Amino acid sequence: MYKSLLIIVSSLITACSNRESNGDGENKSAVYHVQKAADFQVTGDGSNENWGKAEWIVLAKREQFKDNPLQTNVKALYSETGLYFLFSCQDNKLTSSMNAD
Repeated sequence: MYKSLLIIVSSLITACSNRESNGDGENKSAVYHVQKAADFQVTGDGSNENWGKAEWIVLAKREQFKDNPLQTNVKALYSETGLYFLFSCQDNKLTSSMNAD
């Protein structure tokens, strides 16, 4: 189940990440390989040494925000028991219009 979820999440990250030009005017999606890590305590600050195994992925901006200079980056890892994500957002004010789960 975790491998299926990892494939889905990896596909979503790839779809949201920057696209690269292949030289003939078409865009192709970049492929990111998610590294395996041992389970670790999540602290939210990225200080665990396992995060050193993962590269930052720059998420592409939605079309309506393409002129906004703020950037969002993400790192991803997986283990035998879970998926780990670390986000770095330049925008310190996060808002949501959701009122329920």
